[in-house]
Amino acid sequence: NFLDLCRAAAKVDHEIKVLMISSGDMLSRFIDLVRYENISNLVHMDSLPRTAYAKVISNCMAGFISLEANTGCPSFPSKIVDYARAGLPVIVMDNSNPAIKEFIDSRKMGCYVKCGDITELEEALSALVGNLELRGLMSANSRRVFDEEFDVNRVAELIVPVTAGFV
Repeated sequence: NFLDLCRAAAKVDHEIKVLMISSGDMLSRFIDLVRYENISNLVHMDSLPRTAYAKVISNCMAGFISLEANTGCPSFPSKIVDYARAGLPVIVMDNSNPAIKEFIDSRKMGCYVKCGDITELEEALSALVGNLELRGLMSANSRRVFDEEFDVNRVAELIVPVTAGFV
């Protein structure tokens, strides 16, 4: 999915850079594939401490979430919170999970793309690059989702309702 993102981004606008912040067992294989395909729009950074990570992603145009069936660690729950906190629109590539598609679509916070659908991925990128009003709306919606659904105080209230006499 990340290779598809790099390829699609290069077609949409040669100035788009794909930032990948990661480490792990699969990274060297992925970097080998990037070199083999001569992909030049990928920027890789090793994993960062939480505060630095939040600062870096806040400067991005959008957040990318890859939900491949064979992925060892799904990135939806943690990445969606990070991107929403940063007020980023999201592009989610997934193998047709209706609940995730509904989550993204109903909140108008990004684009849902089926894995392998390069045309749809290019359209999502083109919309974010070419329509600043749409990107701004998705960004505002993403931040609203964080405040309404992911803020720690809000989540704590849902888990343990505040009652009179308890704090």
